[in-house]
Amino acid sequence: MASVETSMWVRHFSWIPPVEPDAWKLNFAGYFIDEDMVAGTGCILRDQNGVFVAACAGPVKKCGTPTMAHLMALEQGLDVAMRLGVDYLEVEGEHPDVIRMIQRTFMPSTPGMAILLDRCFDLLDGFRKVMVRRIHHLSNEAANVLAAKGRRLEELVHWNDEPPSDIAPVLVTDVIGQWVHRRD
Repeated sequence: MASVETSMWVRHFSWIPPVEPDAWKLNFAGYFIDEDMVAGTGCILRDQNGVFVAACAGPVKKCGTPTMAHLMALEQGLDVAMRLGVDYLEVEGEHPDVIRMIQRTFMPSTPGMAILLDRCFDLLDGFRKVMVRRIHHLSNEAANVLAAKGRRLEELVHWNDEPPSDIAPVLVTDVIGQWVHRRD
């Protein structure tokens, strides 16, 4: 009789508190569908304890690339954090090119992207300290849900102090995390 062995591993994904004790965390995401070139942006700002502070989501008409959608979400999130007077900010997103552009290790591929990146740098200069890091998309679920929601909206929408009701359960799961089973 033959024996078949399978191995399985489990991984935990969750929102992780900022490294700096007084820092707030900004998660951002873009949502892009090639067929109609309409994208959505989403960003969420939480304090050092994971408590919701603010969010925004909105559509981007005639968006050319997923990179542009993510970069627009980043700009919107930085603007929200700046308006709220945040000094120490940790920024997390999942799009590798956008993270590398912010870290100045990757060049924008279009003039429009370069202009948007410059606006992000101008906003970043207004904070006392900023840390930027790439995360797995499962650790960025709330921003992803907001970006998908943003695609369906007519205009950019902001929420302060209280999240939209359809996002609240995702925020809880984001903070407590989720276990993901994978087979080798």
